[in-house]
Amino acid sequence: MLLAGDAAGLVDPITGEGIAHALQSGAAAAQAAAAAIAAGRPDTALRRYRRALRPLHRDLAMAGWLRRLIFSRRMAPMFRRAFARSSVLKGAYLDLMAGRIEYPGLCRLVLRRLPRTALRHLSGR
Repeated sequence: MLLAGDAAGLVDPITGEGIAHALQSGAAAAQAAAAAIAAGRPDTALRRYRRALRPLHRDLAMAGWLRRLIFSRRMAPMFRRAFARSSVLKGAYLDLMAGRIEYPGLCRLVLRRLPRTALRHLSGR
C-alpha cells in the first residue's frame, strides 16, 4: 500500500494546497507499483515511490523552514510589513501559487531581501 496526497502528509505548510500534490503523488505511486510489478519485484514499489517523491519532499521541507521563519513571533511583523510594501515579494508568492516558481526560488528571494528588510524594520522605516 502506498499513500498519496493528504494521507501521505503532502500538504503545503504555507498555502495549505494539496490537490496538485495528491495528483502528482498518486501518479508516482501508480508508476512505482507498475514498475515494481513489471520487474517481478513488488516489494520494491515503496523504494521506487520514495525516490520519485524526493523533489516534492525537498520542496515541502523548504516550505516548512520558510513557514517557521516568516510566521515566528519575532519575524512575522517584519514579513507582514515587507509583503505589504514589496511588489516583488507579492509577485513571487503569486508565481508560487500559479506554479511558475517553486520554494527554492522563493527562499532565495526571501534570503536575498532579509538583511535589507531587517535593517528597515529595526530602524522603524
